[in-house]
Amino acid sequence: MSPANPTSRSQAIGIGILAVIAAFLLFWPGPGDLPRRRLAIKPLNKSPLALKPLLKNPFNGFSKGVKDMLNKLKQRDNKMMKFVGNSVETMPISVNMTQRAVLLALKKAWGGRFYQAETWLESAEDQLWWGVTINEFGSVTALELPRAEIAGPLPILLTKLTGLTALDLRGNHLRGSVPKGLLAALPGLQSLYLSDNNLVGEFPFNEVFRRPTVPMAMLQIDGNGFTGTIADDVFANATSLLSLGLSANKFSGAIPSSLGNCRQISAIDLSDNQFTGQIPGSLAGLPALSILDLGQNKLSGVIPDFLGNFPNMVNLDLSSNQFYGVVPATFSKFGQTLRAVKLSNNFLTGSLPQFPNLGQGCGSPGPDGSDSITCFMFSVLLDLSGNYFAGSTQLTIQVPGSEDYPGTSQVCPADYPEKILVAGNCLSTDGAGDAECTAEDQRLPEQCSAFCGTGTAVGQCGGNGVCMVDVSAVAPAKPKFLCKCDNGFQPAAGNPMTCVATV
Repeated sequence: MSPANPTSRSQAIGIGILAVIAAFLLFWPGPGDLPRRRLAIKPLNKSPLALKPLLKNPFNGFSKGVKDMLNKLKQRDNKMMKFVGNSVETMPISVNMTQRAVLLALKKAWGGRFYQAETWLESAEDQLWWGVTINEFGSVTALELPRAEIAGPLPILLTKLTGLTALDLRGNHLRGSVPKGLLAALPGLQSLYLSDNNLVGEFPFNEVFRRPTVPMAMLQIDGNGFTGTIADDVFANATSLLSLGLSANKFSGAIPSSLGNCRQISAIDLSDNQFTGQIPGSLAGLPALSILDLGQNKLSGVIPDFLGNFPNMVNLDLSSNQFYGVVPATFSKFGQTLRAVKLSNNFLTGSLPQFPNLGQGCGSPGPDGSDSITCFMFSVLLDLSGNYFAGSTQLTIQVPGSEDYPGTSQVCPADYPEKILVAGNCLSTDGAGDAECTAEDQRLPEQCSAFCGTGTAVGQCGGNGVCMVDVSAVAPAKPKFLCKCDNGFQPAAGNPMTCVATV
């Protein structure tokens, strides 16, 4: 028998190996099936992939067909990196070429000088695209570049990333207006963070919310220079909205009543704007509301009773507006989740409101089951300063327990100067009826002397109405008071400070 041909034997071996590898590739899991792993950060010029040393072509003795098959296997296992905090998260596939071109164009538009810009490379392999998340098709789904020192206008190039669900550019140096059509071109956007930039002009709420289906859950654009009014019906379809942050802008006009359609919303921050009018009654239908900040606006009217009916309220801020009248009795029914209430610098009258549950939930889990939140995360627990409250200075609250603030139910504001603020009211200064509980830094006598006939909250308006500051004629030195009489009563003839039965 003649000896076997060495060339034929080598080819047979090569074909056999090729068949094994083909079978291996057939059952090799796809990118979507690969497990996600967290790897420690390594220098950018060194790949953290553990597979890389094994894929330096150690099969030089095999035929070209075998090496091509191995290269396909290598490409199938390429990973995409994304920085997450202090770690790197592997993604199962690279950015597709079209989207890579968009990202590189964005890098050029931003001058290539933003934080970690050096990780946005043209190389197709082992890339570390900081702040970029992709899906199984290689499309960018999230661009998260907070506090990255990005400067310049908001690029219209972002419209090319049509698969975006999250865009986070807060804390940068963006300027100018939001380009027309930008947000309309991102129909799947669920979270948008543009806070703390230098953006101006009118924000395109219509592009975000005027759709049959609105996926937006988080909208945070506070700390810019946005102006204009907000259409009353703009939130009509925003049923998925969880958090709305518009603070520290220049929005004006009325608060949209369509906010009442956002049934899942838990946090509304409209503070430090120029909103006017009254608090819309539609907000009464928001069962999950836990944070409501309307401070530092030009809102007016009587504080509505329904604000005391939110069982999960954590932080309520109505400070620095033009609210008048008494604090609703419903406020005493706030649950134990309540951490902070700020009603300062309004025209509120009557007795000091009582919050028996304020502080009792300190240290307990939040309403959503999250980790416990201490009351000391807020700089002030209760601020009632700068109003026209009269009478007793005692409060019924639960101050969070500590060596400096022992738990108690009956407290004197002066004992907790950093947590309970009542200065600038018309409270008793001689401690009458309050033992040692006195009030300090109150308004001058002439500012309180015309307080609906009695100078105190007791017996005001003849007991048949509510003493209020006439905000249309208020003067810091000597405000004008009037009575809002109860149903069936009217101001007495010649004495509007007393309410008598209607004849």
